Amino acid sequence: MAPNKMLSLASAEKILQLLKDGATIFVDEKPNIQPGIQSEIDQKKWQNIIDEIWNNSNSSTWKIGKGTVVKLPYLGSDFASIGITQDVYFPSLNRADSETLAWTHRKSNTEDIYFISNQKAEKRSFDTSFRISGKVPQWYNPVTDQTSALANWKIENGRTIVSITLEANESGFVIFKEGTKEVLAKGKIAEFEKVQVLDENWELQFDPEFKGPKEVVKTNKLFDWSTSGNDQIKYYSGTVIYKKEFVWKGKDTNKIWLDLGEISNMAEISINGKDCGTLWTFPFKTDISKALQKGKNSIEIKVTNTWANRLIGDQKLPKEERLTWTTAPFRLEGEPLLKAGLLGPVTILQEK
Repeated sequence: MAPNKMLSLASAEKILQLLKDGATIFVDEKPNIQPGIQSEIDQKKWQNIIDEIWNNSNSSTWKIGKGTVVKLPYLGSDFASIGITQDVYFPSLNRADSETLAWTHRKSNTEDIYFISNQKAEKRSFDTSFRISGKVPQWYNPVTDQTSALANWKIENGRTIVSITLEANESGFVIFKEGTKEVLAKGKIAEFEKVQVLDENWELQFDPEFKGPKEVVKTNKLFDWSTSGNDQIKYYSGTVIYKKEFVWKGKDTNKIWLDLGEISNMAEISINGKDCGTLWTFPFKTDISKALQKGKNSIEIKVTNTWANRLIGDQKLPKEERLTWTTAPFRLEGEPLLKAGLLGPVTILQEK
């Protein structure tokens, strides 16, 4: 509990009770100090409990009641030897690839919720083994707010093995529910076909109140604001409205998605004045089927970045000309500008 071999009587009593009830406790060196001024009775009680817990410290493990004491340092590669298997692992991946998948687990009264995140900038398919059985796994996509049944999963040796496919840098949730009766669409992996590119002829409206240029910026090539030769764009922080018109060349508007490629940092999309959602994480795709129309269409994308670039830019200006201020300007010294804007490529996709 403390690096100086100090342990209170209350903590020692609780540890002993946990052991007797069946807990596994890891211990290091035997404590020799009880904090505070103690009576002789409490000191003797404390010493008896310490001696009982550390009664066999020459061994690596020993039993107390229903529980087990494990002497540190623990040299095992996992906790299987003390009856604890991995909560999550990826049986088809090597260690290096496994470490590029981030995850966390929390529980509610009715569900086990696992967050899975692909840390690589490439699409990946892999099996995931969860330390859980007797529940039905579902996939929840927080960007689209859609839940679907997972098509490929099985239970083996008390664990549930689920096949998962994630786009580059994509993340989502595997949710296990008790014998759910919900009827969900089968979780087939969506495949997309590129049908149109919208990278050219954009109009960008910056906000002059945030030190952006007053005039509309026209461009045939999407770019990172931080690379601009114009300081009003280079150090801009805020929202920029991207606008253009395009002709939809597809045969219909069913299952049509807009893919922004890459943005920094979030984007609100509307087509023909209809809200098509807000994107803030990979993959930067949204369904535009209900807004798209045959022939001519107008698209508006509001892209907002963080305050970092404006803060860095303002340090180069006299104080009276600055838009922002910070109590820790030293943290900005030598820091590079962050990517900003709609980076693309912007494409229209047909879901197969």
